[in-house]
Amino acid sequence: MKHAKLLLHIILCVLFVFLVVWNAAQVFDGRPLQKGNDASYHIRRGYTLINHGTYSYRLGEKLKPDAYREPTMAAYIAMLITASSTLGSVDAKTTLAGGDGLEILRYAQLPILLLTAFGAMYFVYLVTKNFFCSYVALFLTGFSYSLFFSAWSINTEHMAALFVISASISLYKIVRGAGKKYFAFLGVSLALLVLTKAVFMYLIVFVLIFL
Repeated sequence: MKHAKLLLHIILCVLFVFLVVWNAAQVFDGRPLQKGNDASYHIRRGYTLINHGTYSYRLGEKLKPDAYREPTMAAYIAMLITASSTLGSVDAKTTLAGGDGLEILRYAQLPILLLTAFGAMYFVYLVTKNFFCSYVALFLTGFSYSLFFSAWSINTEHMAALFVISASISLYKIVRGAGKKYFAFLGVSLALLVLTKAVFMYLIVFVLIFL
């Protein structure tokens, strides 16, 4: 009976991953981003960080460091540029114009989306101890239009959601007295959250008051 339940969980999780990837395959392509989209700034910064060692959205020789956008997504894109020969062989303007490079960046958001969904599933199970509720959370998060659109647009909402969930799990563990290591996990999660969406810096005040 125990092995049958484990097999069922594995089948459901594999099915979920397949459906998310299949859903992405229907819409993730190389279409250019809308003008003024935040993703264009993240991509520019990713390229300037790799090619010039400067965090700047400007392209060209006269680069000036700026802090108009949070750095987490740009750092992630910079890592993707170093890992992908397709992205590494072209410049930012070519990638922004659309094509294979932009498609790769979109598909690279899927691991973040999947981790967010499984994190939500785990958190709901911690709180409810109910597998049905946890699977509802898994599918609602994985197929959230807002998070999926954020992934397609290469914005930061889906990444921020991942750190919100990891911070929530850490905070729950702390309240339950699970160990001091979760204070470190909470600190890292909140730091990454603020570096992804600076508006969440105000959340830290309430967390400190709570603790």
